[in-house]
Amino acid sequence: MCKITGSSFSKLRIAQAYMRLVSIPESEPGIRMVCLESFGNYNIRMIEVPETSLTDAPLFSLELFDCDRQLSVDSCCCHGIEAAMAALEQFALTMMASSEACRC
Repeated sequence: MCKITGSSFSKLRIAQAYMRLVSIPESEPGIRMVCLESFGNYNIRMIEVPETSLTDAPLFSLELFDCDRQLSVDSCCCHGIEAAMAALEQFALTMMASSEACRC
């Protein structure tokens, strides 16, 4: 039986989201973006980073978005899956803390 650890599952989800992101036709209007995670009023979005000639340009950006207020709470440029995993974990903690603070 094959077991997938939380870390491996996160890597898989990030890789799948990236594949969905780059599969969106460039002819589509606007910036290409996919939702990686939703929790309460928040979304974690993966957003394309415009191509540049820089050799150290990030692959994508992750954004913690508050759907109620329609604004970005936090974001992080990611050069790879490891950076995305760290940002995803931090965003998840922020979402859970916000959820706990809103309980009456």
